[in-house]
Amino acid sequence: MTRSLQRWLPSLTLAAWGFVLLYFYGSGRLSAFLHPAFRPGVLIAGSVLLLMAVGFAVGGGEACCEEDACGHGMSRMTLGKILAFAVLLLPLSLAFMTGDGFSLNAIQNRGVVTDASELAAFRSKELEGLELPGGGERLKLSIIDLLYAAKDARIEAEFRGRTVEVVGQLMTETEANPRGNRKRLVRMFMNCCAADAKPVGALVEFSGPADNALAELSWVKIVGQPTFPMEGGKKITVLKVEAMEPTDPPDEAMLF
Repeated sequence: MTRSLQRWLPSLTLAAWGFVLLYFYGSGRLSAFLHPAFRPGVLIAGSVLLLMAVGFAVGGGEACCEEDACGHGMSRMTLGKILAFAVLLLPLSLAFMTGDGFSLNAIQNRGVVTDASELAAFRSKELEGLELPGGGERLKLSIIDLLYAAKDARIEAEFRGRTVEVVGQLMTETEANPRGNRKRLVRMFMNCCAADAKPVGALVEFSGPADNALAELSWVKIVGQPTFPMEGGKKITVLKVEAMEPTDPPDEAMLF
């Protein structure tokens, strides 16, 4: 029994880790956890782990910790080998059970970024790199674009008076909401991975009381006009809502 475990448990462990990495890569779930630039590394790592698993299974393994002189007491016991295997697989079980999105509490605890200068990757966008359709066409923007516009007069001038379309998750606004007709539209902004992801958000303002029919963090598409009032001593972006409808999350739920 001990010799069989000695041979097969390492292979099973490597195969399980390799399978999970490839599953996350192939299923698209990896997009919620990792920047696109780093995703090929997951594919490579998963493939290498599976090849190593096959190598261990075919070639067997050297006996380890079967002698009384071995200092790894647990490794000489069948139960110890099984326990080590279980500990290595515990993170995999948690990975499957963990949701791909961020909860409302997680977003609130991380703090919603409302000023583009607070982003680590902030830089003033050049208008030459921003494709703007003609005057009568609707602009499809991201929340990041709206935040940049409040910091760059050139972009603000292009957006002002235009009809724009923005997709994001809707949440209650508890601070900059003196008349009760505002909500916050948020997306997660990622530099590297989910560990450094920050929620970024822009205010959306309704003509009447804020629409509370949708659940918190529902995905919506909002059509409206961006305005740039001075509040709290600084210029902010407020999107005046003309129309709002539920929508499916985009293929890339994160912003980069």
